[in-house]
Amino acid sequence: MKPELIKQFQVEALRDILNGEDINNLHYIMREFEKEEAFEECAGIKKALDSALCKTIDELEIEYLELINKNHER
Repeated sequence: MKPELIKQFQVEALRDILNGEDINNLHYIMREFEKEEAFEECAGIKKALDSALCKTIDELEIEYLELINKNHER
């Protein structure tokens, strides 16, 4: 697996969630990637969805900022 691709899709999905994207739409997108056997993309979206199920919006914002800051440090 490609960790950077997983992280990229996790960040994008978190951004979408924070911008009000319907969780059901993200589940649908994840299933479409799964059909195409794009498993890194699925893994990234799943990480974001899992976080959204157990964290507050504030905690999701912190997670998102930490992830994008780590991307900029490289």
